[in-house]
Amino acid sequence: MLKRRVSSNEVEEAGSGNGNYRSYRSVSPQDESSLPLFVPTASDCGISTSPGVSPYLRRRHSSASTPSLHIRQRSYSRNNEISICSCCCMLSKYACITAAIVFFLYSALHYEEVIPYAKESIATKSLSTPPWLKNIGKPSKRAEELAASQLENERLTLDLENLQAEIQRANTLAANLKQENEQARHAIALLRDQNDEHQKEKDNQEARTGREVQEEVAALKDAIQKISRHEVLQRYGPEPHRVKFSLKFSPKALSASDGSSPATFVIELAPMDLMPHAVYTFLQMVDNGLWLEVSHDEDGQVKHTAAAEFRQIADHVVVAQPRADALQKFISNHGIPSMSFPEYTKEYDHLPYTIGFSRKHPGPSFYISTKDNRINHDGDPCFGKIIEGFDTVDRMMNQPRIGSFLDPPVEIVSVGWA
Repeated sequence: MLKRRVSSNEVEEAGSGNGNYRSYRSVSPQDESSLPLFVPTASDCGISTSPGVSPYLRRRHSSASTPSLHIRQRSYSRNNEISICSCCCMLSKYACITAAIVFFLYSALHYEEVIPYAKESIATKSLSTPPWLKNIGKPSKRAEELAASQLENERLTLDLENLQAEIQRANTLAANLKQENEQARHAIALLRDQNDEHQKEKDNQEARTGREVQEEVAALKDAIQKISRHEVLQRYGPEPHRVKFSLKFSPKALSASDGSSPATFVIELAPMDLMPHAVYTFLQMVDNGLWLEVSHDEDGQVKHTAAAEFRQIADHVVVAQPRADALQKFISNHGIPSMSFPEYTKEYDHLPYTIGFSRKHPGPSFYISTKDNRINHDGDPCFGKIIEGFDTVDRMMNQPRIGSFLDPPVEIVSVGWA
């Protein structure tokens, strides 16, 4: 606003001439500071047209309907005359128009609030505070949603950063693990190569050792066979060596055609070039009385007691076994009657009516093959064959049996050289 200091007696009303106007007399600059402050009112600016509002204002009406305001101000000595323009009036009109436009725009955008408020005001014929003014200073629902969305975005952004950091750490860990895995694979490859070399050396050593052992075993077998051959020839003379067995069948097992006389069979032992150790072992059993116990009675005469019998039987063999007391006595006096190793050769194999030891227990028990046992007893020592008394062997195969045992067993009553 324009401000001017005037006094009440300085105002001069003019009512004649070209029109109504207000004039002010000149005031010296020295007296200007002592004048009261004049502030134009709304009536001075033409806002209100009611008569008598201000004693200083007079309107002059023209033929136009819009009133006009003429304000004239006298000049001072320093040419500081200030004219009050109609800017205030125009600004006030524009402000009203702007407020109306804003109101209509708000009403168009928020009609759901404006229309109920207008209806309520018409119905009650009273004005209250609009609901959209009540929420001034309070955040709207949309603002709250935006704020919540912004917070959620910030939280998600922070979670994303944390996740990216975790992924980076995981990638670093994976790279470290991959490097360690490569190192471990390299170490395993080196260990595998070293193990292969060590295994190869071990296999070579075992092969050398096996060959050496086999050579030593073969040399030892050769030595035992040479010693056995020498002992047989020195003790029992040149070959062939033959042994005669006499058997006694139980009376209740004899038929009318069997008679009661002892049955016999003769064994011719294998050549010394093929089975010297087996032949020497069997001859020692016979010579030391394993199959027939020799004793003297009170008169000093020689007495022979059965010490072995044919007890076990199968469809392809019949087995002779020493009695337990005779075997224990023999072991006490002469040691274990068994071979040092299972001597075997394909040149002297298990044909029908041959004599052999078991490979697992090469002595003292022996068996007579009644069938071709080259497959069943492959590897067992075969050291003799029956050359007489085939019918005696057949009679044993026809004896009563309980399971795999003869009932009663057939006793060996004598053993001697043939």
